[in-house]
Amino acid sequence: MINIDKEFFVERVIASYKDYSKQSGIPAINSDIVSEFKLNKKFVYRLNKVASDADGLIKVHERLLNNFLNKVPLNAAAKAYVPKKSYLDFLEPHRNNYYFIRTDLKNFFHSISRKLLIDSFSPYFKDEYADDLKKQKLISAFLKLISYK
Repeated sequence: MINIDKEFFVERVIASYKDYSKQSGIPAINSDIVSEFKLNKKFVYRLNKVASDADGLIKVHERLLNNFLNKVPLNAAAKAYVPKKSYLDFLEPHRNNYYFIRTDLKNFFHSISRKLLIDSFSPYFKDEYADDLKKQKLISAFLKLISYK
């Protein structure tokens, strides 16, 4: 199992991230680098790549993907949106059934709670601090990097 400690987090994930402070850890994502717009009835957020501060966060997100998130094993129950699997692979276990239902969760990402993220990701983080003054746990620093507001 992946077990992220402070050394890994600082050296492999947030290396050279200018917003990281050894005294206070990772701050919340600055609203100046986030673009919010409405797509139909939904609000969508993205990092504003023209903002000078966004480049550092984008690099941190790439390192999180490459060094951590892409290495988290998928649950065996996952059938849809699995790499190298098609929509037909997803339907295969159900092909002899008479009824089918396809759903799309409305405002899915807005429904993910902080508690759910903590419960899901805590097993991958050691109970250590991201800063030298022991104000911010590693899991909290991680959440600051991946969530907005």
